[in-house]
Amino acid sequence: MDGGDDNPKEPRSRTHLRELAQARDFLTKVIEASPDAIVAAECTGDIVLFNGAAEAILGWSADEAVGMHVRNLYPPGDAERIMEMLRSQEHGGPGRLVSRREVVCSKDGRQIPVEISAGIVYEDGREKATVGIFTDLRQRLAMEERLEEATASLERTRRKALLAELAGAAAHELNQPLTSLLGYAEFVAERLAEDSTLQRPVQIIMREGQRIAEIVRKIGRITSYRTKEYVAGAKIVDLDASLFDSDPDFDPSLWLDSEQGESEEP
Repeated sequence: MDGGDDNPKEPRSRTHLRELAQARDFLTKVIEASPDAIVAAECTGDIVLFNGAAEAILGWSADEAVGMHVRNLYPPGDAERIMEMLRSQEHGGPGRLVSRREVVCSKDGRQIPVEISAGIVYEDGREKATVGIFTDLRQRLAMEERLEEATASLERTRRKALLAELAGAAAHELNQPLTSLLGYAEFVAERLAEDSTLQRPVQIIMREGQRIAEIVRKIGRITSYRTKEYVAGAKIVDLDASLFDSDPDFDPSLWLDSEQGESEEP
């Protein structure tokens, strides 16, 4: 009778142990299949779990990492700071650290940007272990950097195109009244006596008009631009540098020669 009572219990016990072993094996496979690094450490800080992704990201093998202090995975002082955040109310509640960007250290000393989530494992209300999950951000940050560069390049191209359109429109609109101004100045100069006191002011008008015409032609040729400092920290388009960027064959000395001397007062 006693043996009959024991026999039904033994198969149930073996089944329970088999189920526990299967659950453990499945959990191990899940941890190893994770694309993110998973690291667990005892409350003393000694690492007890180091999955394949952690090996790939950080460079240590699991055999090397297990037993190593978790402090070795962070820059000086960061492990203690992260534990303080884990125990505080401000980052997901006591025992939890919601996803945040941090830096970890690889075996060869490189600092690797990661996104980390972490938690404290409690047993009977006491801290038993910690677990951290790290997502390697290097590819994402490199992609973001390339995207920023592409966006900046597109914005520069857009500004250049806009400037070229504005320059062309401005040159067109200014040329019409300027042509009339120079034409009438020349008309007046031809009809004044050579010794007239108005000859000098009219000649100044014509000369300055020609300077304006040269500036207008210069504006019309701009397809890219550079800026220079102006009054009160403002920036204005540097016509000389911009024209040289737009047309490498441009000889700035020709323009500088036309600007020698200050404008004369009539």
